[in-house]
Amino acid sequence: GGAGINNLGEVAGWSDFDGNTPFHAFYHDGNLMHDMGTLGGSFSLAFSINDNRQIVGRTQLEDGTNHAFLFENGGMQDLGTLGGRTSLGIDINANELVVGSSLVADDTADQAFIWDKSNGMRSLGTLGGNSSRAFGINDNCQVTGYSEYADTTNNKHVFLWDEVNGMQDLGTLGESYLTTAYAINNHAQI
Repeated sequence: GGAGINNLGEVAGWSDFDGNTPFHAFYHDGNLMHDMGTLGGSFSLAFSINDNRQIVGRTQLEDGTNHAFLFENGGMQDLGTLGGRTSLGIDINANELVVGSSLVADDTADQAFIWDKSNGMRSLGTLGGNSSRAFGINDNCQVTGYSEYADTTNNKHVFLWDEVNGMQDLGTLGESYLTTAYAINNHAQI
């Protein structure tokens, strides 16, 4: 299935290519579907593609763990983790900034991350709870997703994160305790 599309009409997603193997990430350039392979494991999934044909997702490594990846120039790069066993790349902007979530060192919780080529993977923190997840980034480096609020596992608030203000709590929709934001545009509309 297709999960991401860029302004050039190129699509990224995952597909069962031969009917017998697990899903592999693909991109479709408008004419052909290209198998992006894996980083040694059996599957990969692509979630987002920018206008530079840079694609992010999750792939299984040879040791069976799953890591976020960046695919560019025909190759897949492991983005690592925040110290835990797994990570997941969800979105990429035009400035090559990747967001997603990763298990922390003790593997007890996921935290939202931002990744760039200079600094690697950095945690965006939480709103006081144990976990957070980032789902969208715009070209102004503003990130959205959800974070647990305080020390509860069922009270999730939408956040807006940027380099200057950090993670800001945008709250919930009325009585809802489980609020999530999946995308943000360049006008900071979530």
